[in-house]
Amino acid sequence: MLISTKIQKPSLKPQMLDRKDLIDRLQTGEDCQFIHIYGPAGFGKTSLVCQWFSRRNLLHGWYSIDDTDDDFDVFCRYLLTSLSNVDEKLEGIIGPTLQNQGRLSETDVIPLIIQGATSVDEAIYLVLDDYHFISENKIHQALNRLLRYLPPNLHLIIISRYPLPSSLRRFKYQHHTLEISPADLQLTVNEASDFFQKIFCIDLSSDQLNGAIQYTDGWIAGLHIIGLSLTQKDKIKGIKSVATSARNKIRDYLLIEVVNVQPEKVISFLYQTSVLKRFTTALAAYITEIDDAGEIIEDLRQKNLFLVSLDADWQWYQYHPLLSETIRERTAALKPELLTETLQKAARWFADHDYFEDALQHAFESRDFEFAADLIEENLKHLYERCERDSSHRWISELPQEILLKRPLLRLVQCAYNIDTMQLSDAWSVLSDIEHRQIDLIQQYETSKRQVCLDLLVSLKAAAHYHKDQFAVDIEHLDAAIQRISIEGKNFVGLIQILIAGTHAYHGEPELAEERLKKASKNLIPAKDATLKIEWAKIMSITVRYQGRLRQAEKIVEDAFLLLSRQKLNNSPLKFVLYRPQAEIFYQQGKLDDAYETGIIGLRYATHSKQFETIMTIHSQLILTCLAMGDFEKADRHRSRLQVAAKKANHPIWVRLSDALSLFVYLSLGNLNFMQNWVERRKLDFTEPFSWIFVVEVMVQAIFFQSQGCASESIELLENIRTRCARRNLKELILGIDMLYVAGLLMLGKMDEAKTILALALHFGEAEGYVQPFVSHAQIISPLLAEIINEQLPHRKSAYLTSLLASCHANPGASAIPPQGIEIQNRFNITKKEIEILRFMTAGYKNKEIADKHFISVNTVKTHVRNIYGKLDVTSRLQAIQKAKALNLVSGTDVL
Repeated sequence: MLISTKIQKPSLKPQMLDRKDLIDRLQTGEDCQFIHIYGPAGFGKTSLVCQWFSRRNLLHGWYSIDDTDDDFDVFCRYLLTSLSNVDEKLEGIIGPTLQNQGRLSETDVIPLIIQGATSVDEAIYLVLDDYHFISENKIHQALNRLLRYLPPNLHLIIISRYPLPSSLRRFKYQHHTLEISPADLQLTVNEASDFFQKIFCIDLSSDQLNGAIQYTDGWIAGLHIIGLSLTQKDKIKGIKSVATSARNKIRDYLLIEVVNVQPEKVISFLYQTSVLKRFTTALAAYITEIDDAGEIIEDLRQKNLFLVSLDADWQWYQYHPLLSETIRERTAALKPELLTETLQKAARWFADHDYFEDALQHAFESRDFEFAADLIEENLKHLYERCERDSSHRWISELPQEILLKRPLLRLVQCAYNIDTMQLSDAWSVLSDIEHRQIDLIQQYETSKRQVCLDLLVSLKAAAHYHKDQFAVDIEHLDAAIQRISIEGKNFVGLIQILIAGTHAYHGEPELAEERLKKASKNLIPAKDATLKIEWAKIMSITVRYQGRLRQAEKIVEDAFLLLSRQKLNNSPLKFVLYRPQAEIFYQQGKLDDAYETGIIGLRYATHSKQFETIMTIHSQLILTCLAMGDFEKADRHRSRLQVAAKKANHPIWVRLSDALSLFVYLSLGNLNFMQNWVERRKLDFTEPFSWIFVVEVMVQAIFFQSQGCASESIELLENIRTRCARRNLKELILGIDMLYVAGLLMLGKMDEAKTILALALHFGEAEGYVQPFVSHAQIISPLLAEIINEQLPHRKSAYLTSLLASCHANPGASAIPPQGIEIQNRFNITKKEIEILRFMTAGYKNKEIADKHFISVNTVKTHVRNIYGKLDVTSRLQAIQKAKALNLVSGTDVL
């Protein structure tokens, strides 16, 4: 028998504080599929959702969980019942399963919820209140699967005292998620003022309110205690400071009514453990030297004496800040040495049990900075292997400068962070200082740490040299750096080899890059370090993809994800390093939704971690993906962010790339002025060093020429760059070039030649699974593509060709090349550019004047004129003008 009140939304109390800002935040996040609200008891979590539902009248199911629900069958029956109450359709679908008396399984429940939700047209909000009572892993796994396949109209809201279990935490990155944390639930000054006025009819000054907020940390229950402590007599006298008056009342109350009534043994226990941020039974026993510490904790928990469990297993505890602060301040006043001693003991216990963050928190609080510095140095390898660079940087930054200056190893780690975040001037300053002034300090380290320092110094100088300008990197310089690395520093050798590979990749030399990566793998394979292995996989997947081996690139990324799984690093930041190459692979395969979603997840993490290069590359990929999807507005937003970041960093490579990609966006938006200005400003020169960015720039200019009807100029550019790409085996770029080449040939009416090139490209695309290069140009090439595919399909079955043809027909027309180049053709095959030349000729301009107007050479103008003569079947300038007027190709002396 189910308890009906557990699947009903709780009633609102008559007098409640209106949490308008939080409700507005929930309303703006109504499209979020996953909402998580968590915080200690007394923060108004349930009331907040009730107020939101009452205001918006949302379709919802409610399940209030208690300690009897930590059973899979019980949980599922309540869950399904709460959902079936939402709508008659849901009741009809779910009802028969609830009649089944046997125990439910995940395969019964999850498909049923998905089926039921999709049968309803409206959005459904399913609330799981007090989810912290759930510890059964089978329930977590079931929710994990539900979140993975959540229908668009089903929104899950979890209310809990604790953060999400690790099995559910990854959905914070992978779904459009709204999270309201304890910090969000804290009352603001305005809310506190409304609270005291509405509940207690008390008007407090701003200073009093600030004092109350600061003391209670915005805790609603704590403010309620303050309100109760303020007697009518206090109000008549006037309160000089709530921060003083109420604090004293609450502290007196806590000491007299909570602490001092306990047995002496418990009082001693409270005074020592209250200074800890969190503790377990084992830590409490170690700190207090009380054997039955577990029994004391259980007694405090049963009495509900401000002791909060931090996990569903009741392994970790903390006191509410009001009690903890009350006892801590009394301890600091009466026995300051006990406070310091307890914090230092806790720091060492946490360190011995591999709780790095807790150890450092307590070490810093006790001002034991030397121990903290030692601890950071000892854990650097572990942090690096798990890609926890943000944690190491944060703690190193908190060390006093006098401590940090004595620790060159920590300064080098901080320097590595600065290089990653493109703070290169700071990095060079530190490297120079260490190299010239702190070598003696490095020599004071024990042998292994000393060698790590020296190897790290060499590799960081190489990395700083690389990140300054990948195009200007001296590979011989990097090779020389490898020779200075010790035999023990194989990881550092692997890192420099990866940098060299990256340099070759930027220069459009994928075969040389692959060769370097194979050398690097010899140093990385035997190592336990996953960070460099994942970085290697990222660069290798990009390198083989440049060579047109898309399927191998996909396999490399899949293997990298498996590596993380085997090393139990699925939830580490390393995972998100792979989202960039995965998004690029999805894009080439035509899986645009997957490409966009993966790119956004990777971008969120890269932005949080300030990984400049990853941010730039993902924005670049998202621009292309959005253009392919026909979402020009989103593409323009990513273009804007890319340009801002590139200009802020003033990095030559990314400024060039952001300009080139901006041209795609502006062209799709119909803004040709920007492109015209870029063409005139950039002045492409084929004698400049080759790079993949140069290829992109050439392709952009070719697109511009085609948009202007100048197919011949476009083909000339493409032939030149294709030859250079072929020498370097850049088959993926060649595929994109060939699509533009085919478009240019079609504009010139060279159908047979275009068909030959397209057929060869199609053969290559099918072998490797390329889709998007064809679909992106479908608006122009689809008739010819359809002809080729339809010729082949009767002779062989090909799911690839069938799917590609369907994709090209379904394409919304988000082509990189606008259709003007084709539309302007007439029965004489006159291009738009040739019509412009004709108009200037009609107006009396000479070849030199026309060349100046169009920023082209005189020889190019002469070529256009000869083409015009041939197409119009004339032999002189005058005949050409007369025939153009007769055909209404020009009007009088009308000049563009």
